[in-house]
Amino acid sequence: MSENLDWLRRLASVEKRLTRVENQLDEHDQILDPSGWISEAFELQQREIEEVKGKLETIEAEVKSNGSKLDAILQRLTGTLEGP
Repeated sequence: MSENLDWLRRLASVEKRLTRVENQLDEHDQILDPSGWISEAFELQQREIEEVKGKLETIEAEVKSNGSKLDAILQRLTGTLEGP
């Protein structure tokens, strides 16, 4: 019977230690990424970066288009372009 008591005490001790480990793990999860807000922040940042990239591509295309128009105007004004 004392062997059973020893075994039950050991089991209870292991259960307590396991519970402490689980609680510490939960605490670490909350510290590292509380309620997922860090992951959410990175996702929002990535979306914003993609939006900015799209806007920059549009601006780049407009600048190229306008740049070639300005080149044509300058060539006309300086007489380096033949035309009507």
